[in-house]
Amino acid sequence: VSFAAEVAAALERHCEFLNQSSPGVMQNWTDHFAFLRSPAARLGAKSPFLASSNKTALFQLTWQVLPQNQVMALDMLDSLTTLARSLDAQGAALPDGPTVGVVLTGPLALFSETLDSTRHDIEVKDVFVAPFALLVLL
Repeated sequence: VSFAAEVAAALERHCEFLNQSSPGVMQNWTDHFAFLRSPAARLGAKSPFLASSNKTALFQLTWQVLPQNQVMALDMLDSLTTLARSLDAQGAALPDGPTVGVVLTGPLALFSETLDSTRHDIEVKDVFVAPFALLVLL
């Protein structure tokens, strides 16, 4: 639980930084720990940011990517991805290592990962496919 709280705090600080450096893109962000401070939680409502297994917590951010902010949003996504990977590595180093992970999801994050993966596959296949094609032609 303490690592999850540290992750949520780090992500919250980073979202505040991104919001200050690029106003108008980040709409809001919240997580289980912020929900615990809400009136709904004090009235006994179940946290929508915590899985029923208590093993998965969600940090949700909402942003508005207008056409003029697309490049800026991609840079922001890169910085969030870098932070998530760093936090994931810290989680892997914990005694519960393999069971602790930090990942990004959502349409833009998934699209970026798919694009990177496809780019990598094309580069690798070009290196290996070209010599094979030449061998067949001979």
